[in-house]
Amino acid sequence: MELVFSFHAPQYSNAKKKSGIQSGFIKKQKWSNMKKTALFIELPSEKENSLHENTSNDASLFKSLQKRQSELKKGIGKRFRTKTQKGFLNIHSDPDSEPYCLDNVIGQLPEGEIVTSFDICDDWVYHDGGKFSEQGWSIREFGGFTWLEPLEE
Repeated sequence: MELVFSFHAPQYSNAKKKSGIQSGFIKKQKWSNMKKTALFIELPSEKENSLHENTSNDASLFKSLQKRQSELKKGIGKRFRTKTQKGFLNIHSDPDSEPYCLDNVIGQLPEGEIVTSFDICDDWVYHDGGKFSEQGWSIREFGGFTWLEPLEE
């Protein structure tokens, strides 16, 4: 008769010394002809350890992909092309004012400039400023006009 129990034990091999806890198995075997019980400890092979590490890496990668997918749904990392009516679009220090407010303007985007978003708040996009300006907030849509047109990639 053989019973297998799951447990955690440090790895004892000097050749394969690693820090941390490794999973393994205890086998309890009864020898009927000797009327004695023996206890054996089997530690996982390198291949099993590798599979455990890959599973951990896969979970980490999956979590990272889920986060990026969530960001894309919010518009973070999305690229926009500037469309203007007066040749430029203002860049504001914050999204808490009207688009035509001048007291928080920190730069301007020229017609056709492509920017990448870092954040989106209502109709405002926090972006990298493109090639010619600094990062800040610009209005995406206002007064029936689309100032920052999303690029389909």
